[in-house]
Formats: sequence, structure tokens, C-alpha cells
Amino acid sequence: MNESQRSIPQELESFFSSPGGHSLVVRGEAGTGKTTLALHIIETMSTYDRCFYFSTRVSDYLLLRQFPWLGGSLYGEDLDEWIKNQSSWYEELQRTYEQDRKEKMLKGEGSTLDEGLNSLRRSFVEKSRGTGSLRDEKGVILEELEKVYHTVRDALPNRSLIVIDSLDALAEKYDRSNGDIIRVLQKDLVESYGCNLVYILENNDRALDYLGDGVIVLETGELRSRVVRQMRITKLRAQAIKQSRYLYTLNGGRVKAFPNIGETNFLEKVRWRRLPDKNGRTSFGWSELDRITSGGVEKGGLAIIELGAHVPTSFIEMIERSLVANFVSHNRGVLWVPLKKASAEIARSKLVGSLDGPAVDKHVRILEVASQVDRSPAPYCFQVEGADASVDLKWKNLTYSLDGSASPFLSLIGFDTMESLYGEGVADQMADHLSSIRRHMGVFVGIVSQSTRSTQRLADIANLYVKVERSGGGLIVYGEEPFTECNVLSVEGFDDSIVTKLVPML
Repeated sequence: MNESQRSIPQELESFFSSPGGHSLVVRGEAGTGKTTLALHIIETMSTYDRCFYFSTRVSDYLLLRQFPWLGGSLYGEDLDEWIKNQSSWYEELQRTYEQDRKEKMLKGEGSTLDEGLNSLRRSFVEKSRGTGSLRDEKGVILEELEKVYHTVRDALPNRSLIVIDSLDALAEKYDRSNGDIIRVLQKDLVESYGCNLVYILENNDRALDYLGDGVIVLETGELRSRVVRQMRITKLRAQAIKQSRYLYTLNGGRVKAFPNIGETNFLEKVRWRRLPDKNGRTSFGWSELDRITSGGVEKGGLAIIELGAHVPTSFIEMIERSLVANFVSHNRGVLWVPLKKASAEIARSKLVGSLDGPAVDKHVRILEVASQVDRSPAPYCFQVEGADASVDLKWKNLTYSLDGSASPFLSLIGFDTMESLYGEGVADQMADHLSSIRRHMGVFVGIVSQSTRSTQRLADIANLYVKVERSGGGLIVYGEEPFTECNVLSVEGFDDSIVTKLVPML
């Protein structure tokens, strides 16, 4: 499976698909998506194992109403027949079990592979003797556990993957501890039958972690009043853990874990395409960023993109390239100061892969300090003195340099570079330039980083403020102004070309 198409961490698939039986403890607070993750494990592993879901909280019928995509993974070709019959497990058990089989179960007799279950039966009988609680109203002892064992045996010689949701409710029903139930199932089903087991815990107590072969913890936190979800793989016995933390979402009722973006070269692998203006807004040149900003930047508007620590340089360059290329594709003029200081020639080279050279030379002006170069200026250079931004960025000078370009003009300003040239007060020096942008219905996009001193000054006057932060190996993008929920960068595709999407973290 291609990494971009995977919904659960690759480590979990490798863990369960390796030879032998394995058990996984899934824990987390209520609402973190423990059940949904377990169901996606079933969906993924149904190509390897016979998969079954046992719930103490919801019927199979209601489960399929909530998660219709799960039906084929659980019931395969028998799904339509199952839905038609909607038979309870007990009725199925009554049809399958002979009376002598039931009597053997009640006496504690059975397969030597079921040593743990037999022991639990005997202790249950002893504890229940004289209380009238040996059987429920249907006459079955250890109801859910009997069904689990029956299902595993019935699937042989195929290996089974069983999800028990939840272990707490099962233990409470039989008046046993979670640890007692896990030890029984680990001994019989995992070690003797080679079964894969997933235990869902309703609490987030780590005391049981040592009993499972693997442990995954689902956590929901906040990032400036926004939901952030992260899963931690704390243990997978005999399995290398390449990424221990994953951002994930429950968007659309499905789990999607986002792999580490690593050293992805966004500038090289993301293919830019021209996008139109919509509803009076100019496009960022990246449809996903347009979507979460209601269409892009207003004409006459000021936008800020703030980049947190460890955001890849190539991602920054992709945003700059997309903005510049989209304006140029509409024959509009662009003043560009790259966030990362570089020569105008190097900056231009990052555009030529998406635009032809003559278009760049006609419509783009890349700021360059005259005293720092020893050649005559190229057509794409906007040479300045580098002493006072209010003088260097006069609007009339820019419009003269971009004569022949259509409006609105874009000023794309990287403030790390600007502050290195003009000092920390550069935002104040640019007051006239910003006023001209508004007056002439141009577009201003400032890109700032953690080290930028001008951020708050710009935030006070911006009508669009987007933040990008790195967490759990992935990138989170969200709007401060206007407010948006967190979106996770999803990278889809193959080695030579990728598609980037922003997936809501719900």
C-alpha cells in the first residue's frame, strides 16, 4: 500500500501482519477515536486475517449503520445475507452448538488450548455457586468470551484478528479485573491459537501496558482553542517503530494518520497550476490554502503567513512560488522579497520550472541591494539602496519598473530578509507602501517566522492571518484571522510528483 493511502500507521500493519499472534492495547480518553481506530485496523488487516469485532456497547447492526464502509471487511460476501437476517449471536450459537458441547463447557471441559478460559470458567462457577448467577437468562456462561473463542476456532486454519470493545465492560460484567481478562486471552488466543487481539480500554490507565505486546495511546489536546489529535506508539514488541507520534483526524468518521513529511521537496515535487480569482479574492496559487481562507486574499488586503519552528524550507518556497506564479499567469506585476535571503538570480531559478523565463522577466521584480552586486541589473531585479524601506519601496518606482504588467500588483515580502536589511523597525518604514497597496487595490502577503520582530505589528493591521506549525512529524495549518480549525498537510502521490491537501483535524 502506498504510504499516502494508508489510514493507520505503517508500524501497526507490519506488527499485525508478522508471523504469530500479537496483542495491542488501545487506550485514551473518551472521544479520542479508539473504536474508530480499531475498526480501521480491521479494514486494513482484512486482507491478511479473518477479522471480528465484539462490542459490549453497540450491536453489529448499529455499528454498520455508523460505519457502513466496514461491512465488507467484517462479513465479506455474506454481508447482504447478514443484514437481511440481523440474527443475534446467541441464535447463531444455538444453531451451531450441540447440547453435549454446552454441557462440557459448563463442567469446565474443553480444548487444552483453552486452559485460561477453562480456569476462568471454574473460578466463575465457584464464585457464582449459590448466588443463582451461574447463567444469564439465556443459559450461557461467560457469554461474550465463549463467542470469541468459538469464532477463533471456527476460523481455523486461518488466523483471526479480534477487536474487543471494551475490555473494561467485559471485566466488569464478569467481576474480574482487566488484567485477569487480558492474561486469559493472551495465554489462549494469542499464544496458543496465534490470534491477533486488539483491546479497547475505556480509561487511560497505563498500568496494563506491560500485558500487551503493543500499546497505542490516542490523545486530544488544544492549540489556541483548536482541537489537535495525536497518537503515540509506546510499544510494539519485535517491531521497529520508525515514527512514534502521528497526527491524526477523525474527519468523516474515519481515522487518518499522517506520516512524517520528512525531507519532502515540496518545491520540486508539487506541480503548480493556474487558479482564477473568485469573489473578489486573488488566489494563493494553492487551492487548499484558498479553501481554508475563503478564496484567497482580498484585493486591497493584507495577509500574513507565520511559520513555526522546523517548517521545511521547501514548503515555504512552494508557497512563495505558487503565489508569484499565479499572479504572473494573469500577467500581473509582482514585487518579491524571499523569506530566506538569496540572490535575485537564485530566486528567479525557482520560478522558471513553473513559468517561462520571459514572463518572469516582464512581471516579476526581486529586491536586490545595488551595493551587494557587481553587475548591471537583470530585468527581473528591483535594485534598492538598502537604507530606508520607505524610500526604496515607493509605489511610483515599483509601477514604473512593472510598466506593462496588469493590476492588482502583489507585494510578497519575506520579513526575515527585510529585517536583516532595514532593521527591526522595517514594518513602520513600510507604512506608505502598505497604504499604496490598499489604495490601488493591490495585494500584500507578508511571510514571517519565529525570529521575525515585526510579526505583532503586522498582525495588528492584517485582515488575513495564517499560521503553519510542525507537530508529530507533520504540518498543521490554521487561520488566526479569520478563525479556522486546524488542518493537517496530507502528502499524496509517488516519488516524482505529489499532491498536497489540507485535511480538517476533527
